Amino acid sequence: MRRATIILLALVLILAEAETAYAATGKSPFISTTYTHSSSFNGMNVYNGIDVSEHQYVINWPKVRNAGVDYAIIRCGYRGGSAGSVVTDNYFERNIKGALDNGIPVGIYFFSQALTVTEARKEADYVINLISGYDVSLPVFIDFEYQPGFRMNSIIGTTSAKKTKATNNIIAFIDEMKSAGYEAGVYASTNCYNTNMYPEKIDAAGGVFWIAQYNTSCTYTKTPYSAWQYTSSGTVSGISGKVDCNFWYEDDGYFELTKPPQVYGISQSAKSDTSISLKWTKAADVEEYHIYRASSAGGEYVEIGTSDTNTYKDTGLAFNKSYYYKVSASNSAGTGLMSSCFKAATVSVPSKVTGLVQTGKVKDTVTISWTGNSDADSYNIYRASSAGGKYTLSGTSKKNSFTDSGLKVKTAYYYKVEAVNGAGTGEKSDALKAETISETGKVTGIVRTARTRSTITFKWTADENAEGYYVYRSNAYNGTYSRIATVTSNTYKDTGRTAGRSYYYKIKAYNMLGEGTVSGIQTLTSLPKTDRYGTVTGTSAVIYKRAGSSFSKLLTVTKGEVLTIYASTVDINGKTWYKVINNGVTGYIKGTDVTIKSKVTTAVPLNLRKGPSTSYGTYGVVPAGVLRAVKATKIISGNTWYQVTYKIKGVSRTGWICGYTPTASYVKAKNL
Repeated sequence: MRRATIILLALVLILAEAETAYAATGKSPFISTTYTHSSSFNGMNVYNGIDVSEHQYVINWPKVRNAGVDYAIIRCGYRGGSAGSVVTDNYFERNIKGALDNGIPVGIYFFSQALTVTEARKEADYVINLISGYDVSLPVFIDFEYQPGFRMNSIIGTTSAKKTKATNNIIAFIDEMKSAGYEAGVYASTNCYNTNMYPEKIDAAGGVFWIAQYNTSCTYTKTPYSAWQYTSSGTVSGISGKVDCNFWYEDDGYFELTKPPQVYGISQSAKSDTSISLKWTKAADVEEYHIYRASSAGGEYVEIGTSDTNTYKDTGLAFNKSYYYKVSASNSAGTGLMSSCFKAATVSVPSKVTGLVQTGKVKDTVTISWTGNSDADSYNIYRASSAGGKYTLSGTSKKNSFTDSGLKVKTAYYYKVEAVNGAGTGEKSDALKAETISETGKVTGIVRTARTRSTITFKWTADENAEGYYVYRSNAYNGTYSRIATVTSNTYKDTGRTAGRSYYYKIKAYNMLGEGTVSGIQTLTSLPKTDRYGTVTGTSAVIYKRAGSSFSKLLTVTKGEVLTIYASTVDINGKTWYKVINNGVTGYIKGTDVTIKSKVTTAVPLNLRKGPSTSYGTYGVVPAGVLRAVKATKIISGNTWYQVTYKIKGVSRTGWICGYTPTASYVKAKNL
């Protein structure tokens, strides 16, 4: 329920009356605090209760009852603090039915904002209409409290006139409820009782007092009281979040034994081919449980037995069949509601286990798994040293996996698995060969799988014995290789690379037995920004097998030859080299022996032909001095042809020009 402000709570403590006498102490079951009760309640029973509203949302009332809640005071409605409209609590009907169905005595409260006696009586009439037909055995309370900005603040004060007005409204509510046959009273804080009303007049009118004071003892003494709300921070099973908690002091009538709550939490604890064992959550105040069975969920449920514990074994059942159960609890006050339907089944011998695979291995351990059997309670795992050898029990598992440890290194074992349930054991699976770990071998099969201008992604042949792999890289083929990564899968993405640059990689597998042999060198190139060409400078130049003059010579090329450049790289001294193709030979040439330019320059007017030969027709003439990007090259009869685009007579044409002119410089794409 809504509470007064922090200032009000502070005033409660300041105005507490020192002459209050205290008696027994004890801990609340819903909060770990010790409370002291007034000596005026000596010899009385102390009952533990809660008050709830829509602010607690959906409540699990069987759990609440079993948590030790003796009673509940339920908000049925409220009057709005500003507009003054009377509204029904959204969860009132759900809460009162849930509490009563589970044998919890209930009281009612209505959050009032009545400004006149007439409004107070109308609030009472509204409550009477809501609760008629329900067994409300505890009093009905007018909740008298104020909040900043609420309409009732206008009648709350310390003057005689305001105290009289508030008192008259409260008595009008109580009288109206009493005339309808209900006990009634008022809920308020100690400060409100002491300063904002005349509690003695309310007492004389037969009102019941419910005190709110969040303290380890209640200091109110002006009139007798029946209930003390001591916290708004209780924790009760079945309620999400915090809840208001109360003590009720009683020496007669309210709390007679009630019938037990509805049973919940039914589960199947064991099964065989002819029996089903059930268990459920233990309920409060139970003398006996009644077990009912039907052949279908919506069928007729017939009582088949009783139990004085929260378990039951149903025997003599049919083989491999489903049954439906409900359970109720009873005591001398009556029988509670039946539980929800629970489906259980007898079983047959499990089917044969299939799908065995090895899912893990280390130095001395093998892990296997298999397809789970829906009819299995557990599995027996057997091991042999050969496929046709003697299989002995190695262990059991309730899951469809098993880890076998303490084995020999680099050794093969053979496994079979059988499923187990209450009806017996099923047929053993086919044999599975599994091995403990061996040394890793030499990594092979390194290939590039993807690349961008700044990344190179590659993979290699996985080593089944590897726990992981070391990745090494060098900028030069015969340079220093540094470890750049440790990975557990057989793939790696190298980032931050230069476009069109070749890099050199080695891979080594490892496991707990040590490291394998490092792979051979694999050359991988990031994506160039464009296609690239260059011309040979100087009298001649040499193409080498690798980037470095210490490697074998493959070919000598002459000045002016056009070379296709596939990548740039460096030698061990950091000097730039280019990977090129010439006359079908792929190799490396010094960067100083090649001139890289970005366009083709026409030294003289050239025909733009429709194909790379003089046999093709022309689109027109490309004038001298035009710079064009080269799209492709072809060597026809010893002459190099270049594909370019040029606008002729207002139309963009893509065609071919011949590069036979000695003075022309034929190059393209410097971006290496």
